[in-house]
Amino acid sequence: MADIMEVNPDNSPVSVPLREVFYME
Repeated sequence: MADIMEVNPDNSPVSVPLREVFYME
């Protein structure tokens, strides 16, 4: 999934909303 959105060098989501998507899936 990291290939379809911006991520930090450590593969963590750049923004909180995107991060919440990880928890939902």
